[in-house]
Parts: sequence; structure tokens; C-alpha cells
Amino acid sequence: MEFDAAYLDPACIFCSGIDPGPEPGLTERILAFARNRGREVALETTIQGRKILITRGSGLFVEATGVLGRENYNRDMRDRDHADAARVCNLLICELALRGLVTRPFTEDELCPAKEGKDGLPMIWAAAGLRQFRSLATQQALSHEENLEIASWPAADETALQQAADAPNAVHLAEVSPALPDFIASALISLNWQRPAEAVLFAWIVAEQLVNSRWDEHVKAVKINAEHRKRLESGRDYPPRFASTRSTVMAG
Repeated sequence: MEFDAAYLDPACIFCSGIDPGPEPGLTERILAFARNRGREVALETTIQGRKILITRGSGLFVEATGVLGRENYNRDMRDRDHADAARVCNLLICELALRGLVTRPFTEDELCPAKEGKDGLPMIWAAAGLRQFRSLATQQALSHEENLEIASWPAADETALQQAADAPNAVHLAEVSPALPDFIASALISLNWQRPAEAVLFAWIVAEQLVNSRWDEHVKAVKINAEHRKRLESGRDYPPRFASTRSTVMAG
């Protein structure tokens, strides 16, 4: 099977059967990874028709749709497929972020081709994420049971992956606005990276989109005449075109 793939950033070691604690020591990390090989699949799910895998070593794989084998294949088809793969990946990344496992969203340009190895496990040789490691060194680390290369990675319980499997919250948010899951994940990772200006910017965009969605529902629900409704919907002659005013009106 062929995939589009990237590494979760920042990376972690997904472990089973242990409580990694808030700050697991060096020995605990290595032993956890020794019992849970990095290329083993910790999560397998399907979101909006795309199969997605996450390995214990933070590899993120989304099933390719096979456009390379179609007749009249062209670059535009591949670009659209990459964009859709990134969109689905970011739904899962948003869901994980909402559940406390925060990683950054990806663009289509950051995904690379990947496929199953001879052992049946998915393999990445070079991809976005893990920018502090060389790709071959990273792959080596994920192919052996013990390697000091990964000793600094935090450990995470794979239960978080199972809870986010179907990305229900992110899928619902994408119905409000397709870009909303990306903005939410971006706001949370910016906060983690101590970039307050970026976090506030992304959070403000999220808030405005959610308020605007609720405003549309509010306008449809209130009992007003057609002319008044038209003025509310147009926003040209009435202050509620601003999110702050709309919030006040809806709360009033």
C-alpha cells in the first residue's frame, strides 16, 4: 500500500501498558521504546474515506488514492490528492490537539511518498517533522529496539490515539469552516512553542469563524421581517458585521 507521510512534530514515543508520567527518565524512555518498536502501528483508522496510520515512532501515514495509476494522470491531479491528504491528516492532528496531544498541522508540500516495508510495516525515509534529526538517522532509530537517538523524545500513552480515532470533533468543526481544524491546531502549537502573538492571531480567527457560524443560525432563528433579516445578513448597514457586536447581540 502507498501512503503520503510525515512525522508528527514535535515527536513522541507512543507506548502501551505503561504510565509514562509527566517526566519519564532516560531509562524509562529507552525501555518503553524497546518494548514498542518505532515502526509498529499504534493507531489505524479511517477518516472521510482515507486510511490513516500513526506509528509508535510518530510516523503519520495517510493512504494515497492511487492517482499515479490512473489514465491521463497529471500534476494537477497529484496536487489535489496531496492537498486532500493534508486536509485529512490535519483533521486527526486537530482532534489530538483538542485532547491534549499537540502537534503542528501540515501543508501538502510537506507530505512525502511512503509505503509498506518488506516486514509489512509502514516506512518513511525522508519527510517533514523531526527537523532536528537527519532522515536516515531517524529511520535507523525507528528500526531498532534500542537507540539513544530517541532518548530525548517524550513518552505518550497510545490511549490518546484511540480516543481520537474518528476525529469526531474536528470533522464537525470542518463543517463550520474547512480551515478551522488547521487554525485550532496552529493556535495550540503556537501556545506550546511560546509564540503568544501567533497563538492569539490563530485563536482570534477561530473565534470569529465560530461566532459567524452561530450568527448565521441566529439570523435564521429570530422572528423578524424580511427587510430586517436582509439588513442583518448583508452587514452593510448594520453594526453586527463585526464578531464582537454579533456576540453581544446574540447574548442580549
